[in-house]
Amino acid sequence: MAQRAVTPVADTDSYLGVLPTASPVAVEAAGVWAAEQAEAEREAEADAEAAPAPG
Repeated sequence: MAQRAVTPVADTDSYLGVLPTASPVAVEAAGVWAAEQAEAEREAEADAEAAPAPG
């Protein structure tokens, strides 16, 4: 039996957990929301790195 290397959790954060009862509209909305949240987090991290050190 072939075994694959373990995928780091950080590489799987873009996957959406989908229930069988989820509608395509709900899945699309969740994907858009997740992408917007990820972009906001990246922008916040970039702003924090670019901000001058206090003092």
